[in-house]
Amino acid sequence: MKFGSKAQADSELAKNLSKPSNDLSISKELSKKVKKFWDLWNEDKLQHLSVVLEIEKVAMRKGYPLATGLVSGYCQLCEKCTLDRVTCPHPTRSRFSEEAVGVNVQATAKNAGIVFTFPFKLNPESFALILIT
Repeated sequence: MKFGSKAQADSELAKNLSKPSNDLSISKELSKKVKKFWDLWNEDKLQHLSVVLEIEKVAMRKGYPLATGLVSGYCQLCEKCTLDRVTCPHPTRSRFSEEAVGVNVQATAKNAGIVFTFPFKLNPESFALILIT
């Protein structure tokens, strides 16, 4: 599945997305835009995760108890991850990324007829994969 984002980044902002919002080499205005982008992106990723979890539940109710969702990128549930599944405060909501388990997201999307632009032009896209067996 492909998800769009409300976050937007023109070419100027896109060049600065990897910088921390308190980086002194960027203006305060640009720093605010970087923070807003990442806030929107994180909000969108949490919504995407909710969709994935709901599809898993539906699949399980329809007789597919091993349905498993994978999401793109890192987990967005906590501000700082414990990096330990034993102490994770959200073990029933956290999901591995497709990349972490060896899925070539670009090739898989292409095989499924899903087109995406990377690097993105204005709005980034995120992906999820539901394995139903």
